[in-house]
Amino acid sequence: MAPPAYGKSVGKGGSVMITLDELERIKNQVSKSNVEPYITMRNEDRQALHERSKGRIKNWSNTLEATRIKREEDRIKRLEDEEIARREVDAKEQEF
Repeated sequence: MAPPAYGKSVGKGGSVMITLDELERIKNQVSKSNVEPYITMRNEDRQALHERSKGRIKNWSNTLEATRIKREEDRIKRLEDEEIARREVDAKEQEF
């Protein structure tokens, strides 16, 4: 039995054979849907709002992030002060 011609029904399920070029054309049409620009625009708007929000709160001192950063800066300052005090004690001990 010869293979069916392109575009003709095949079997009971009503499936159709199409050329590879036609398949590519269909894929391109589907990928150019109107949903993509909407989703892209929505994500860009969301990202812009997020950046604006981060810009507003970066100088606030009453956020969890600001509290964490302040605590870390205080810890580093305390360690530096302790190191300076130890060096002073070591220098005084070396004099004797």
